Amino acid sequence: MELVLVRHAQPQWYVDDIHQGIDPTLSELGFEQAERLADQLEGEHFDEILVSPMRRARLTAAPLLARLGRPEVVAPWLREIQDPPVEGRSREDVLALFEAESLAGAAMRASGQAETD
Repeated sequence: MELVLVRHAQPQWYVDDIHQGIDPTLSELGFEQAERLADQLEGEHFDEILVSPMRRARLTAAPLLARLGRPEVVAPWLREIQDPPVEGRSREDVLALFEAESLAGAAMRASGQAETD
């Protein structure tokens, strides 16, 4: 079995440097990246193509699905987990949040405490 994973193309919030909403569209570059992805993969055979319900993932997959004549199959379990919440924060703030979460988890594991959340 071969499994191919594709990350979504560049979202608009990357350009704006603000995480605006949890379901952004793609940037201009992101739409170009989605087309290039389709160029690279259109000759491949896929038994199944599953797409996250997130708009940026669906927009990334759309050109490939169109070229392959395949329907969009949305898999809700592929939805992004927003923990910690990042909406409306700058890239710098988001990185600091993830660093703090990572350090807190490491400290709990080092002290022998189980993470409950």
